[in-house]
Amino acid sequence: MRRLLLFAALVSVAVPGAALGLAGATGLTAGQCVSRAAPGCTPARLIADPTGLALSHDGRTLVVRSGVGSLGTLGVFGRNPRTGRLTQLRGRAGCVARRTRVCMPGRGLETPSSVTFGPDDRSVYVTASNGATLAHYRRNAAGALVHANCWGLGTGCRPVAGLGGPEDVEISADGGDLYVAGDRIVSFARTSSGQLVPGPAYAFHADALTLSRDETNLYAVGLGRNAAGSLVVFRRDGATGLLVQIQRLDSPSVPALRHPADVLVPRDGRHVYVASSVSAGVVAFTRNGVTGELTFSGCVTVGGAAPCRRASGLVNARSLASNPAGNRVYVAARHPRAGGLAVFRRDPGTGALTQLGRIARARGLRE
Repeated sequence: MRRLLLFAALVSVAVPGAALGLAGATGLTAGQCVSRAAPGCTPARLIADPTGLALSHDGRTLVVRSGVGSLGTLGVFGRNPRTGRLTQLRGRAGCVARRTRVCMPGRGLETPSSVTFGPDDRSVYVTASNGATLAHYRRNAAGALVHANCWGLGTGCRPVAGLGGPEDVEISADGGDLYVAGDRIVSFARTSSGQLVPGPAYAFHADALTLSRDETNLYAVGLGRNAAGSLVVFRRDGATGLLVQIQRLDSPSVPALRHPADVLVPRDGRHVYVASSVSAGVVAFTRNGVTGELTFSGCVTVGGAAPCRRASGLVNARSLASNPAGNRVYVAARHPRAGGLAVFRRDPGTGALTQLGRIARARGLRE
């Protein structure tokens, strides 16, 4: 679920960088950038090294994760739903940190690796890879985040077996089930107040998760048994939230699947896409609408070695997103020269991707 608001992560929330230079064919234009110090950007506090973000479902609050180790922080911004413009909340409400009085106090921030809003927008969940924690924050009426509790190895957190190196969170649409990707996939039952009750853990080292729109399948990507890359398909019981593995696809049997970093299922549920950092590409699969099982259907990579097609801007591909219509796929890649934001036209029938352009340099975009 790293894919949320990729364009905002790369352009609107600034990583100090260079001048504007967008590829017109992408259909995207640069808007506001927000940065601690970058020239021409809106000033913001405690987002010196942003690594990702999450937008509330009502579109009014944006949370930016930043920092490494004990310096991990969350920046909290109000967002104008009409213009998209960001304004950091005033005073302590504008940030969450462990060791400063100018922010709301936080726990579970040791290298924050994901931020996820609950379906009701009242709960926010933060994973921290170094701290091996999952933290629960409550969002108040003003948008500020108030720490509620945490699970894992951190001080004051509740211990949970298997919650090592957490990287991503996926929540069912009804809010009843929460899944955490890490050394294992750890499941939680979620109460109406946002509290979590630990459930079964599943033996797969996952870096990213996503549910299909019908929520009958959970798709997970990670290094897998051969430390090269795997995509695992689970069947999900809608009543209990329990998972059963039904398929596993491994690199190198599947092309361009080395070190998968993110997985995406567009709204129509016909295809599944995986971004692979070492393969520098994206793999496409056709999804069986009954079982959820996958069949390889194609790939795009920087090298373009068969059976893949050549594309640019995919070195160290890290995250994926699609537009609501499902006819565009966006790929964020973290590389100073050969990364950026690659934009593809998606054929809803075949799932094939055709590159429209790449945003390599924009104000506030460095990686």
